[in-house]
Amino acid sequence: MGLDTGFYNIASLNNANAPAVQAAFPGQSAPALQIEQLGQVGTTAQDGTFAFAWHTMKIDGDADAGTATFSIDGFTFGTVTGVDVSGGIAVTHWDPFNSVNGIAELAFGIYDNLVISSGGSTVPTAPTFEMEGPIVLNAEELFTNGANMAINTHEPEVLFTTLETLNANGQFMDPITGEVSNTSVIGFFYNPITLEPTSDPFIIVGNPDGNIETHDLKYNPVSRQYVVVASATNYRPLSQQTPIISLVNPQSVDGDRVAKSFAYEADGDQSFDDVAVAVSTQNGNILLTAERNFPTADGGSREGVMAALFDQDGNLLTSEFGRMDQLQPDGDEDDPDIVYLENNDVFLVHFNTDGDDFQNVITGSIVQTVPDANGNMQIGTQQILGADRKDGDRQGHSAALENPFNDDLIGVFDYGNGSNGGDIFYFKIGAAPEYILEETNEQIPYLEAEGNDIYNHRHPQLAADRNSGVIVIIYNAKNSGSGLPNGIAITFLGPDGNILPGIDSDAGLVSHGLLETIDPFMDSTTIDNDANNYNIKYDPVSDSFIGVYADSSSFTYAFRVKVNSTHISPPSSTPAELSITSSDGSISVGWDGNGSLQASSEVEGVYTNVDGATSPYTTTADQSRSFFRVVD
Repeated sequence: MGLDTGFYNIASLNNANAPAVQAAFPGQSAPALQIEQLGQVGTTAQDGTFAFAWHTMKIDGDADAGTATFSIDGFTFGTVTGVDVSGGIAVTHWDPFNSVNGIAELAFGIYDNLVISSGGSTVPTAPTFEMEGPIVLNAEELFTNGANMAINTHEPEVLFTTLETLNANGQFMDPITGEVSNTSVIGFFYNPITLEPTSDPFIIVGNPDGNIETHDLKYNPVSRQYVVVASATNYRPLSQQTPIISLVNPQSVDGDRVAKSFAYEADGDQSFDDVAVAVSTQNGNILLTAERNFPTADGGSREGVMAALFDQDGNLLTSEFGRMDQLQPDGDEDDPDIVYLENNDVFLVHFNTDGDDFQNVITGSIVQTVPDANGNMQIGTQQILGADRKDGDRQGHSAALENPFNDDLIGVFDYGNGSNGGDIFYFKIGAAPEYILEETNEQIPYLEAEGNDIYNHRHPQLAADRNSGVIVIIYNAKNSGSGLPNGIAITFLGPDGNILPGIDSDAGLVSHGLLETIDPFMDSTTIDNDANNYNIKYDPVSDSFIGVYADSSSFTYAFRVKVNSTHISPPSSTPAELSITSSDGSISVGWDGNGSLQASSEVEGVYTNVDGATSPYTTTADQSRSFFRVVD
């Protein structure tokens, strides 16, 4: 069929001239046995072809509409209209061009796991969404870089943060020393519905002696405070790089904004670099992780990853820090991050591992939210999360979350600093106490622009919208060789974690949205390529994604992305109706049918199964508050 039929989603029938196809299907190397037997040294298939790899092809037929949509590995090639989808199916292999392969032994294809299913169209639909922003957070007299944020889950409030590096008026005083701060973590309270400020900028963390390199923050629903961590250089008394932790009250609390601020191991003889933080929504305990320089036998040092556990008030729970880098303690570990797995009430510390055996590999370790009886960290086995899908690519700057639609782990990583590609990985979280992570789907790219020079990026971020069934990946698009503006690029995933349709074939992008980041004062497009200068979270109050980023000049911005389409399959049966009664200090929850009872401490979730619960389920009225639902 010709392109003029309108059936195709790509701009060319020739793979060599279709950037989107090349990005989605990079050429794979021939298997080692084939190279050995046929002498095909260095043979690599052309980008945009399917040789030397397994692929999943789907044909979704709609009998009512008379259409058939063709996709491979989630990449939609097109939809044919006016077809009859009844009847049988034939699977064949045909090489119509003699020039494709002159070796008879290689002119074959293998088909496996053929499945025919019915029950309605399963073709995912492209998301529809609105983008609002960017909105400038800081005034011109504040010189900022670095950006982060946290969503308050109890009241309509978002805390944006940025690094202020000038303090020209001397207005920001270090909460610990009371001295004028050289570099500060500054906070801005905003209303997530209107995206209007509800407070003036205020200092959260200060460093009177040096800079602040990185920072992170989370909202703690148990203490109802924000937990902010920062890495301060040249910090007193020993001029080391030191983690600082601050507990920040929401605006609704009278008194000081910063309830508590303290340095961790400021008297130690080792320096800490990149920091990250997470909190348990069940007990409020706080996990801090950071790079740390460890001495080696030859008098040098190696970067490792450590962690320390605190209670909700910032009191240290563990007798000493825990080492995350178990596979090769003498190697280098970079860019640690933490994801809290709420359904299991554990943390996953993940990072990039460098060394002879694990060069640029994403790994992770499960950490319990409480110490053992001796006050030690409870750390699980360090596990490999990143596969060497594309030979020679680095695995760096990972982010992850617990997929709320199937409870699996989904994560992303870029190919290195300022790289032009990145992958998505998928794992099932095993049962306690081992929590072994088992890969559930093959690793796929969310961006792979090699040869097309679409744009560079660094450190993707993830967030999930429970209402629409959408997961977003955002990344800082910069330095395009194809004439695209700098900005925040957004890739939308469905509830299964696969990329939704809507590829911009003209630009060869896998993204669906590009927020052009305009500097209103310089009238130019700008975005910083630093790894720690943007983030995005889902806000249930405004039912939208809210994001923040810092540009490459001196400003920090907020933006909003609201998904209007729905990507969650409708329930197969009428939802069960709950009945709740109380009597003599007991609460009884009843429901019809065979559904499973789930509970949560917050109305917006996360909901987890109540083990062994049957209708009616009875509990005492003196327990902490709970919200219930029944699911199939």
